[in-house]
Amino acid sequence: MNDGTFGERFAKAGIPVHTLDMPNGRLTIKGIFKLYRLIRSIRPDVVQTWMYHSDLLGGLIAKLARVGGIVWGVRHSNLNIHTTPFLTRFVMKCCALSSSQIPNRIVFNSMKSLQVHVQKGYVLNKAVLIHNGCDIVKFSPDQSNRDMLRRSWGIDRNNILLGMIARWHPDKDYANLITALGIVKRSTSINWKAIFVGQGITNDNRDLTAMLELNGLTGRVLKWSLSVGQYLKELKGIVVVVGNTCT
Repeated sequence: MNDGTFGERFAKAGIPVHTLDMPNGRLTIKGIFKLYRLIRSIRPDVVQTWMYHSDLLGGLIAKLARVGGIVWGVRHSNLNIHTTPFLTRFVMKCCALSSSQIPNRIVFNSMKSLQVHVQKGYVLNKAVLIHNGCDIVKFSPDQSNRDMLRRSWGIDRNNILLGMIARWHPDKDYANLITALGIVKRSTSINWKAIFVGQGITNDNRDLTAMLELNGLTGRVLKWSLSVGQYLKELKGIVVVVGNTCT
């Protein structure tokens, strides 16, 4: 575990960043003890963890280190056995069994997520619902940005532009979206195009390219992997496909 995507940004903002130097996807005894010593040294008022593995390990270590405030973060809602690994489901169950003892609060980002996890055994009296949000000033419409992007993409200003922002993963259900867009193309004469933005959304993605060709969408969909912000300002509509995520 290194500084990750945001480590440098935090450092530039004057926020100290500590890494545990554990290999990605693997725990080490050295890393666990380093986390315990770090928490004991900093003596934080609150430890906030994010996602199942971090909730269980980080919450337990913080509890052993006698931190007074422990807050778990959950951003998942459909624990489908076909798309959610067994280990993830096992860790989630361990979290459910210990949810009455370890955290002071459990933050969910959707009502569906809260309901699903309470059904799985999470205690209701510690649940807090905080919906996702965004900066409505930063992501407000920008005409100059709109015209520049459309010219660079070769898209007529009268085209309706739709967008899907998500990484390439079964949980994001791009297959369902592409099938739906294929139906729209065949059943309407509206001038529209779509843009997919996210990690793995590239011209080199053979599965994605094949899906688009199969549904007659070659040329209708633009694919980009990064720079989400500028595209959000241009979209007339954002499509959200619910596979194995929160709603």
